[in-house]
Amino acid sequence: MGGRVLTGVSELDFLLGGGFPKGSLILVAGNPGTGKTVFSARFLYSGAAEYGESGIYVSFSESRETFIENMSEFGFNFEKMEKEGKFKYIDMTAVKEAGISSILNVILETIHKMKAKRLVIDSFSAMVQAFEKPIDARIVIHLVLSKMVRLAQCTTMLVVEVPVGSDRIGLAIEEFVADGILIFRRDRIKGRLLRRIEILKMRGVRITQYRRLFTIEGGFNVLPCFTSRTVKAPRKFKPSKDTPTHFSSGIKELDEILGGGFPRGSIILLEVEDNVPRGGVSSILNPIRLNFVNNGNGVFCVPSAGLSGEYVKESLKPFAEKSLFNKNLQIAEFGEAPQKPNLIPLRGRSAIDDYEKFWEQISTFKAETEKPLLMTIGYDTLEYRYPRDSSTLIQLMVEMAKKIRANGDLKINIVRPFLKITPHARYISDLHFNLVEVDGSLCLYGVKPRTCVYNVEVDVSSGFPQTKLRPIT
Repeated sequence: MGGRVLTGVSELDFLLGGGFPKGSLILVAGNPGTGKTVFSARFLYSGAAEYGESGIYVSFSESRETFIENMSEFGFNFEKMEKEGKFKYIDMTAVKEAGISSILNVILETIHKMKAKRLVIDSFSAMVQAFEKPIDARIVIHLVLSKMVRLAQCTTMLVVEVPVGSDRIGLAIEEFVADGILIFRRDRIKGRLLRRIEILKMRGVRITQYRRLFTIEGGFNVLPCFTSRTVKAPRKFKPSKDTPTHFSSGIKELDEILGGGFPRGSIILLEVEDNVPRGGVSSILNPIRLNFVNNGNGVFCVPSAGLSGEYVKESLKPFAEKSLFNKNLQIAEFGEAPQKPNLIPLRGRSAIDDYEKFWEQISTFKAETEKPLLMTIGYDTLEYRYPRDSSTLIQLMVEMAKKIRANGDLKINIVRPFLKITPHARYISDLHFNLVEVDGSLCLYGVKPRTCVYNVEVDVSSGFPQTKLRPIT
């Protein structure tokens, strides 16, 4: 066979080691509404528009007009591809058994006439219904599709509908004849939609990551695994402007979700699941911190468990305005170490004593600058430091919430599900978000307000970390 055919989905091509084997037969299976048609269309459209490979779509389930209209919503202009002779839609919605042999001839003749390199049959499940006996369908798969199409070096995709509640794929023989099998699934997390793609089989490819999330937002995209990215030539973070009623989060999509950002005088809860990697929390908090600092506002932090004050400081420093950074950022550091710039040394022996020292620094900042304030408090760190003071921590959390609301500032409480303080933090929060890792992807969703699931990615192409949220729809 030799060579690879790019699917048009970069992350999937990466997982497949460069795409589908050229001239292969690929089975795309899943329940109705899982994204199979959108993926098939993406495969053909990318081939025609980007790679110079003409394609054919054979449909046994919907008319050409419906297909063209539906796919235009995902940015696929198949009418243009048709006019350029790069795409052909073969409508077989009214096929009868008597016409099967002629249909196959039409498909093969069109392949040769167009010199097509990509073919989609959607759905093979509907095509099978035109046969009187299952053995006839098996013959078509084995002789026509698996042999003749391969000889034409036309990479072929068979779409198979899997009934809800069933694990069986088609007639079963497809699984043995196919070179590759992709399974599409619709799952849920806390009642919110998740889309998964599973690479069940791909001949000649060693699959190390067989299951990933995907979204059909803006076409079809497999979501990347979350990784902390290094910025080689750091530049100053460009802050978004605050409004009289809201603080910007520094994350464009989050501001849009919240109707302008975080309301002034509000308490935000970020609940972090156990499987979230270290850089995951920073991907949400750092843009918020940098937006505050570079807007001339104050930031006071108690890092989450496992993160030192020095680590948080160094993760922000390259992207902050120097004069503002030195004056407006303070981070709690537990231990007996001498005081350093930007670090507030706390002994970790008494929650009340350390709270008073921490708040003294805040009060001094507010008195000197009269600027708004952001507090980010890692309560996993505090419960670890003060294991016997859980009731005191709850009281202090409530006390701080009152002051934040009265002063029109902002506080973000970072908790884990298992902490004693978490139920109380949920209760007093104005906004509540959950952060979780799913199949390697970092995901954020709103509890208050309720939102869909968003994939979290960090773009460093501008010289500073830009967190972007992509809806999984």
